[in-house]
Amino acid sequence: MEITGGEPMLQERETVPLMQSLLNEGYRVLLETSGERPLQRVPAGVIKIVDVKCPDSAEADTFSWRTWKR
Repeated sequence: MEITGGEPMLQERETVPLMQSLLNEGYRVLLETSGERPLQRVPAGVIKIVDVKCPDSAEADTFSWRTWKR
């Protein structure tokens, strides 16, 4: 199950429990994110796909390096 959209972590309060429920049911869970929001609360079994924006994309300032910290 892949969770994606504009930015799924903007709905962190709902997204984190959803991901955990899916993991508990045995699903492989992927999260596609822009890296704009912290990912510390994402359950351990979730595969994170982080779209790092290049400097010339005009969106490079939306990425947060905090997302790389565990």
